[in-house]
This record gives sequence, structure tokens and C-alpha cells, in this order.
Amino acid sequence: MQRYDGITFKNVAVQDGLADNQYIKFIKTRNGKLWLCHSKGVSVYNAVSNHFSSVFFYSSNAVMPAIWPVIEDNDVVYFYESDGYIIGINENTFKVVSRNRFPFATNRFELPEEFNTTGSLLNHEVIICFKNSTLIRWDLKRGVATRISELPDKIQINDEEFHALSDSECMFFKGGQLTVINIEKNAFTVLAKNPINPKSLDGVS
Repeated sequence: MQRYDGITFKNVAVQDGLADNQYIKFIKTRNGKLWLCHSKGVSVYNAVSNHFSSVFFYSSNAVMPAIWPVIEDNDVVYFYESDGYIIGINENTFKVVSRNRFPFATNRFELPEEFNTTGSLLNHEVIICFKNSTLIRWDLKRGVATRISELPDKIQINDEEFHALSDSECMFFKGGQLTVINIEKNAFTVLAKNPINPKSLDGVS
């Protein structure tokens, strides 16, 4: 992990409050704090004080994190644990306020490839893609899956490139084509038939 000071990039060393500095997954909350998932758990960086705090311990069996950010909702930051739980941590007190069983567990070596989220909320629900082929609509408040849909074999969602449009539809790229899936109807609509580069679309990648 590196920090850019406006002129150069500088390595951020392992230190008190930051047990690992590689393969970090970030989520920034509305109060300005930066949450970092790493192989030892979760740390929070306060830019005002230039200080790291270790807020949750969850050790991985590999160099990659075994805990993954989901989303923030009502002052709670949610994370997925590879043993099959979604936990909520209060962003002000750093206390765990919820822990609910997720329908699927994973291997602590494979988490980055298996778990993606839309990163947008609809009525306190987020759509999660598990192993590129299962869509789970997860209610953060109740801690339950409200819908689980299996994608057809020929359809897979990769590289975190999918976004919720409504409580039943999400948009993603397949072979460079912009596609919408209706989860309830299990129907697909291709919006852009000519292959495009998803990186060129602001807010999509």
C-alpha cells in the first residue's frame, strides 16, 4: 500500500493499528474514515490525525484478506467473513452490532474471486454476486437473504462490474456488452450490442 502526497508515492509501513499493508480492500464511509480489509482483519485510517486503528481481528490463511467490505448503511459498515457471516460494525464506536449467517461460506484463499457487491443500496438491501454465478439480495437491517437467483451457465459476472438499478434489476458487462438482468423474471436485455470498454464509463466500473 502506498500514499500519494501530491508529488510522490510513499510506502505505508506496517505499524500500530495496521497489521498488514498488502492486498488491501478499501471502503470509505461518509464520516471520511477509510476502512481497510487485510489479512489480519480490519483497520480504520483517520486522515485528520494520520492514525490507523485496528478495529476487528479476522486472520486469513493466506496473504489475501479473508474479510471483505460489503457496504455502509445508517452508520454501520458491513463486512463478509469467509466462514459465512455478514457482520456490521458501528462506524463511530467500532463495536460489532450485528452478525448474521450468510447462505454461503468460502475458502479463505479464494475470497476476492468469489464475492462481489453492487456497492449501492436500495431500501437497505444490497445485491451480492457469489462465485460469479449466484445473485443474493441481502437485507442489511434484518440480516437475511430476501432472494437468491442462479444465473444461467453461459452468464457470469466478473470483476465487480455490476450495479443495482432497482430491487429486481442489475446491470453488468458480458463480453464487453452492457447487459441488464431482471432477477425476478430471470430475463436478460442487452443494452449495448457493440463491445465497449467498461472502464470508459464513469460510475460503472
